[in-house]
Amino acid sequence: MTIEGAAYLAFDLVAGVLALALAWLCLTAREGSRMITLFISFGVFVSLIWVRLRAPDIALAEAALGGALTGALLLRSRALFEGRRFARPATIVRLVAGSVASLFAIGMSWVWVTLPPTAPVNLGALAADNIEASGVSHPVTAVLLNFRAFDTMMEMPVVLLAAIGCWMLGEARPASSPVRDNPLFQSLARIVVPVLCVLSGYLLWLGSSAPGGAFQGGAVLAGAFILLLMAGIERKLFSSGAQTWVRAGLAAGLAVFVAVAWGLGFGERAMLEYPPGDAKAFILLIEVTLTISIGLTLAALFLGGRPRYGNDTK
Repeated sequence: MTIEGAAYLAFDLVAGVLALALAWLCLTAREGSRMITLFISFGVFVSLIWVRLRAPDIALAEAALGGALTGALLLRSRALFEGRRFARPATIVRLVAGSVASLFAIGMSWVWVTLPPTAPVNLGALAADNIEASGVSHPVTAVLLNFRAFDTMMEMPVVLLAAIGCWMLGEARPASSPVRDNPLFQSLARIVVPVLCVLSGYLLWLGSSAPGGAFQGGAVLAGAFILLLMAGIERKLFSSGAQTWVRAGLAAGLAVFVAVAWGLGFGERAMLEYPPGDAKAFILLIEVTLTISIGLTLAALFLGGRPRYGNDTK
């Protein structure tokens, strides 16, 4: 083994041990803020591991969604329920929940072990051989929005239902923040938010040829919306005049995806089988709407409830 190989092996071993240690510390932390801090650190560290595995697309998604935005959602949830006490579930409830989860895990393990053997297929080579017909030059985007576009489409109802479920909990409370309604922070937000919007669009466009795409761009766009919420500018973002636009934006990603699938399926082609030469246009249309929907959905989750439209928004 060369010195370089030994160094990489040592790094991999240390990274694996540290990742497990961070996960354990996060699960066993007794204080909420400490647990959230460890969770964010775990997300950032896992993104570095994905970089080491030469998977920059997953690394970007993990850093933006798994670490930063999920951490922000946890901090917001902690602030919303601070000072409130909840009854501990009864022992029988915990036993039933644990038993159901264990049976499900055992069942899925049994299904995986007893799957009939199939002939090995080199999916990477198969995707590479058809990359030119996909409409994009980046293999990850080609798989997500062409070769396996149906799987990606099925993810969007989950995201939309999460936002709907959050809004069903009741009206949102204003984000408690020491910088809320601070003129200096609002001025900073007005400068940073346009930059984040441009960066979101750049990541979206970059996804056709390099790591990036709708999910990464949507995460950055959500960060811009969250800045507005923290600064108290959601009065304009969720004003009565913007109510229809916000709801349309939340549903746009799934609606356009389904419309494209059905439109193509009514002809001689299968669902999401793009016409030759038009694949990139369809993919770009889907990605633009997905970026907007993902950004608005994550911001809606951060809000913690149904926005109060009109003059009652405080």
